Amino acid sequence: MQSLFTANDWESQLISLYLDLNHYFYTEGWSSCVERFSPNKYPAFDDVEVLCSYLFVRIYFPQLQQVQQIWKTISLFLTSWFPKLPKYNSYLERSKRLIPVMIKFLEKLSDQVKMDHRDYVIDSCPIEITSKHRCNQSKTANEIATHSFCASKQKFYYGIKLHMIAICQDKKLPIPCFIAISEGSVFDIKTLECAELKNMTLYADLAYQSDEISQRLAKDGCDLKTPRKQAKGKFHFKGKDTVSTDVSKKRQMIECLFAWLNEKTNIQDAHFIRSLQGLFLHVWGSMLTSMLLLFKKYGMPTP
Repeated sequence: MQSLFTANDWESQLISLYLDLNHYFYTEGWSSCVERFSPNKYPAFDDVEVLCSYLFVRIYFPQLQQVQQIWKTISLFLTSWFPKLPKYNSYLERSKRLIPVMIKFLEKLSDQVKMDHRDYVIDSCPIEITSKHRCNQSKTANEIATHSFCASKQKFYYGIKLHMIAICQDKKLPIPCFIAISEGSVFDIKTLECAELKNMTLYADLAYQSDEISQRLAKDGCDLKTPRKQAKGKFHFKGKDTVSTDVSKKRQMIECLFAWLNEKTNIQDAHFIRSLQGLFLHVWGSMLTSMLLLFKKYGMPTP
């Protein structure tokens, strides 16, 4: 995968991406996630080409989040590399089938950056399917999407939440090492119950403040740091609470990461989504694209 980020021209990067995906598909068992039991078991345009073309276009044009836009870009500019590109409807359905492979790819990238005894930050952001006056009418992807309120943006929306734990880097954007999605109405603190946290310092906002969870995490060597909640109506001199200031400085990193992620992939805007699988493709495709862009920008993080 390192050659994808060191190649000078886009043709070499495309070849490198295809060879790496082909290796992962057939030597690490990724092909079993999308195995077919039909006469069309070996299509002319195989799954490696589908994922390679999808990721390559998203890396170079991350603002193209809809599959129709991606398919049109391939058909206009990359037909010499993908001469057997199927029709749009077929390409869309096959892209949805590759969602488990995208998650496997994300897990592989995340495993390479997990390191003990480092500073981590945790937060969540909303992914809006509808907002404002239409949020009470939408039923898209209602298996997971719910009506909720975003306190940071002071707005109601219908959608899901993206939860993330990232490794802090000096003068760089943090690298995600834990990514999860949930219903929009789920409290942020629930993330701490499903993530494996050991031997780290974790910076969070007041939504993650809990003495019970802090004591449980401390048994695994995890130090949860949150701003101190001030008493209502009580005045504090500026600069007195250095703990809250330090936590806020660390948390600013993940706020910058969410802003960068939304700027590059527009992940928080899911207004064009019409199905559950389409929502999953939008989220996991955007996250995989952002991870590859981060590695291309900074390289692999060092201990």
